[in-house]
Formats: sequence, structure tokens, C-alpha cells
Amino acid sequence: MRTSLLQEESEELKVLLDRKGYDYRDGADPAILDALGRPGLPVAYRHFLAQLDPGDGAWRIGGQFTVVLHSADELADWQDDAAESGQFVIGTLNGETLVIKGMDGDSPIYRLTEDGMVCVASSLIQFLRIVRTGLEMLGKLEDYDEEGEDEGDEGYDDMDDYEAGAFASGREDIVNDYLEELESIDPDCAEAWAPA
Repeated sequence: MRTSLLQEESEELKVLLDRKGYDYRDGADPAILDALGRPGLPVAYRHFLAQLDPGDGAWRIGGQFTVVLHSADELADWQDDAAESGQFVIGTLNGETLVIKGMDGDSPIYRLTEDGMVCVASSLIQFLRIVRTGLEMLGKLEDYDEEGEDEGDEGYDDMDDYEAGAFASGREDIVNDYLEELESIDPDCAEAWAPA
């Protein structure tokens, strides 16, 4: 496991969460982490929680995705049968359960859907990068979506085709830049994060 990369990614995520006004705690209580080791806390996730305890807050990514990572003191309540199947529940993505499958440092993260498991990241580090990238890049998309709704609500009749085209292409550029960045972070799982 690349502990220094995980620490760096956690620190960068903290900076972004601070800037965006999200709540979290600076690392979970070591006693809680020790207790979580019994149901099978993956090593990488233990290191992450020691630096950043997400506290069950919902991180909204561009109006497209909502990521909730359970706080360390609540994680044991979510495990039920997960440990028996080699999975560890860490939270939700748009209301669907997120799990780490495996115990080593590079274990993939999956979203459990009605149709089965969908890989959302090949490792915890890639997952954190994808979330951070989405918070950074798709925050701009929310601005476009809100402006578009405002214009529709106010009934602007004088908006010409050129302005409408520029608005749509600006939004499309943001989405395309985001998708390219996801491909560079995790080509195997990037498709799971494509915005609607």
C-alpha cells in the first residue's frame, strides 16, 4: 500500500472540503479504529480514517452524485454480512451501498446495485482522487445547471441561438474535461462516474 500517496490525497481532500464548507473530523479515535479491526477494517481505509473521519456528511458532486462516507464510530453498524463476503461497507453513492472488496491497500471500491456490483474505483486512492476531482470540476457544472434553470424559469425570449449554443458548449466542455480527467485517474472504472 502506498501510505504516503493516501496521506497526500487525504490532505488534499481536507483542503477542498474546507474550501467547500463540508464538515469532517481530523482523524478518528484510535480506539474506534482498533475496535473496527475486528469486523475486518481494510488497512488502507484504516489509514484514511486515521487522517480524515468523514462524519456521515453528504458530498454533492455537481448535482449528479452524492457520496456519503460513514463516520468511523458508525461503521460497525453497517457491516452485517459484509465481512463474511470479503467486503467492508464504507458509505453510499447516490443511495447505493459502497464497499471495499478485499483487505489489502489496493482493494477496489464497488457500488452495490440491483444488477450487481459496479466498480467505482480500482483503489481507495483512486476513489479519493475521483471524488476530489468531481467536487472541483463539476462544481462549475452546478453553476451552468443553475443558470440554465434560472433562464428557463424567467422565460428569456431574447436569448439568441448563439448564446444558447455557447451555454451548451460551455457545459459540454466541463463534462468532457471531467471525463478526460477520470480516464487518466482510473480508466477501468471511469464510466461509473459519467454525469447524465
